[in-house]
Amino acid sequence: SGNNLQGGTGASAGIYTEFNLTECLFVDNVLESWLVGIYFNQTAAQAAQRCIIANNVCRSNTNQGIHLSRFHRGVISGNMCSGNGRAGLSLSYSSYNNITGNNVSGNSQTTDATYQGIVLDGASGTESIENTVANNVVRHGGGAAQHQYGIHLNTYSISNYVHHNDLRTSGRTA
Repeated sequence: SGNNLQGGTGASAGIYTEFNLTECLFVDNVLESWLVGIYFNQTAAQAAQRCIIANNVCRSNTNQGIHLSRFHRGVISGNMCSGNGRAGLSLSYSSYNNITGNNVSGNSQTTDATYQGIVLDGASGTESIENTVANNVVRHGGGAAQHQYGIHLNTYSISNYVHHNDLRTSGRTA
């Protein structure tokens, strides 16, 4: 925690893991100009459990500010994700998380109205289930390129709780 990590040409991620993690803590980091700021690339056999991703600044990354795959029973809170090429905060195949108090703005800079501020993604058999998405602020950031949606849950995101988010001017599509 407490790192200031700046990427370079072809750099993959400021923080990257693909291993089985339990009760980990990633806080107070600044991750700028990477392919992805924070990237948990877990497999079905090596999921991350009960980890905290909090108070990080993820900005100007080529793809996502934070991308978590197979991340379960965790907390994603107080992060600022801005000016990233794709989604600001993205979870795939992830369940039982609390995604609260994040500030997500000015993402989808690669292609206008294509990527989201916050996205929960899944697939048949690997759904994203019972995540809470609350008290986040999502804005388009005022640039020419904007989020498609402030918050997007795909077809395989089931029984998630989305409430009390500030989505004013959060995306190009209503």
